[in-house]
Amino acid sequence: YTEHIKREGAAELLDYLCSSGSDFFIAPASTRFHGNYPGGLCEHSINVYQCLTEYLNRPYTKTLFQNEYSKESIAIVSLLHDICKDTPKNEQLQIFSEFGIILSALEESAFKLWHAMSGACYIQNILNIKDADIISAVRCHTTAKAGMSLLEKIIYLADFTSEDRDYEGADEMRKAVDIGLEHAMREALIFTIDDLKQKGMPVHEDTLNAYREIV
Repeated sequence: YTEHIKREGAAELLDYLCSSGSDFFIAPASTRFHGNYPGGLCEHSINVYQCLTEYLNRPYTKTLFQNEYSKESIAIVSLLHDICKDTPKNEQLQIFSEFGIILSALEESAFKLWHAMSGACYIQNILNIKDADIISAVRCHTTAKAGMSLLEKIIYLADFTSEDRDYEGADEMRKAVDIGLEHAMREALIFTIDDLKQKGMPVHEDTLNAYREIV
């Protein structure tokens, strides 16, 4: 974080994350699945940074990126993609209200999606990030969407396949990334849609649009 994120407000944000007002370094990444232990959220964020960086160093992604994104941008997207993961519901609702975010009926009942939306608002308005691609990458890292940029796809896949992910099929997803970015996106979207349907849960329209575009 301190090596790559130098912009105004970065030091203050780190001070807050280290303070008693934040649980970022002690919170679990989830309550039931990956990183469901104290410190899991921070560990997951670091794993996503390492995974994303490793993917960027692969020949096919180097060719696609062509040094388009700075090290700071990569660090912000990966280390802070779950910045609001442990933020209580009432505080996230306050963020939505303050910055004019209107939840769809599906989103209102899907709390696990909220942190991506509130996190995008947070880094845009608190850390003063103006790069639309960075903001959008945080916003869609759980649902994907149609017309994703390379950065959006990379963070989506890094979050999906980071070292701490141990769901059934995680190793197959990592192998899919070895084959290629578009192949991995297709497999990840199919996996997500099938998993949600098996659990009887609705699929976000952004996810469906991403799937329709790539198949």
